[in-house]
Amino acid sequence: MLKRAFMAAVIFCQSAYAVETSECKNIESDKARLLCYDKLHGYKSKNSSNIKQSERQTSALKRSDFSLLPHKQSYFMPVSYTKERRSIDEFSTVTNVPDLDDLEVRFQISFKMSLWDDVLGDNSQLMAAYTQKSYWQMYNADFSSLFRETNYEPEIFINKQTDIELLGFKLVNTKLGFVHQSNGRSDLFSRSWNRVYADFVFQKDNFAFSVKPWRRIQEDIEEDDNPDINDYLGNYEVGLFYQWGESEFTALTRNIGARKHQASYQLGWLYPLNDKMKFYIEYFHGYGESLIDYDYVNESIGIGFTLNDWVD
Repeated sequence: MLKRAFMAAVIFCQSAYAVETSECKNIESDKARLLCYDKLHGYKSKNSSNIKQSERQTSALKRSDFSLLPHKQSYFMPVSYTKERRSIDEFSTVTNVPDLDDLEVRFQISFKMSLWDDVLGDNSQLMAAYTQKSYWQMYNADFSSLFRETNYEPEIFINKQTDIELLGFKLVNTKLGFVHQSNGRSDLFSRSWNRVYADFVFQKDNFAFSVKPWRRIQEDIEEDDNPDINDYLGNYEVGLFYQWGESEFTALTRNIGARKHQASYQLGWLYPLNDKMKFYIEYFHGYGESLIDYDYVNESIGIGFTLNDWVD
């Protein structure tokens, strides 16, 4: 009796199993079919049972991966000599004027992070960046080794990698963004401006150049600390890069062909010291090496090393 009942139950279960198996077999979606078989056998796969949740987490992770990446050149220069620089005593109302040294320390940190990948389709990112450049009178012990000037530059932009052939070059990257730059000071020493900009990077073999036009966002004349800054820094800059062996040569120029004020330019040479550090020497001549001197011609040379790999 029990044997017959057992055999009947087995036959019934096998029939039900065959029906359910047939239903699973007819499911077209691979993931759904796998879930059906797992459910049929009582197996709960962590990966299969949480597919939708995993997809949502992956999507969110792409938008919130706040890993730091190099942006502009980050460097530390223990030797920075300035031949021409505005003296602080030119501000006639300032008292207790420090005697600034021509030799100082200069350093810059610059990084960016992705806020949202694929914001405009494949190979595009919404990014935020921050750059800080400081001039430190470290050797000027008579005046407490003060910081002569620090410039702050936060920005937000959309970045898009491209692959467009143009006149023998390849347009490899484009940007469209907003940038604020200021020195965080007040009264006579306050300098700031806001801009919207585009940036186009072209490459051919071991040579690349960029064209970066911008437009200043105008302020009320009564609140504008530097209403003529465009006359000195222009409306665009052009960058050049060339790699020869292990050496990298860079150049940056702006305000070319200006009628009112001369162009500014910056030249650089980098050479690897090890896997994480490069020797760096930089020469600058013109306006706007720092915001405090935007309308004064500077000439300087700095020697140090790059720090970009600290965020790589």
